[in-house]
Amino acid sequence: MKIKPHLWLRHAAEPHLDQTGGVFITTASSAGVKISGSLLAYSVTKAAQIHLTKGQAHRLGSSVSA
Repeated sequence: MKIKPHLWLRHAAEPHLDQTGGVFITTASSAGVKISGSLLAYSVTKAAQIHLTKGQAHRLGSSVSA
């Protein structure tokens, strides 16, 4: 799973979300919270996705539901 598309999509959607009061939702696996040895690379990308979403919400002054 690549992380950059989430970043690009959020930036592209931001003007519309601001106008409509909409929200940006991402879905990640619990593997991003609890590492599984056999799926290490997958767990790392899911953790990155979770932290990216939380970081963007913090930067934008939004709340994050996890």
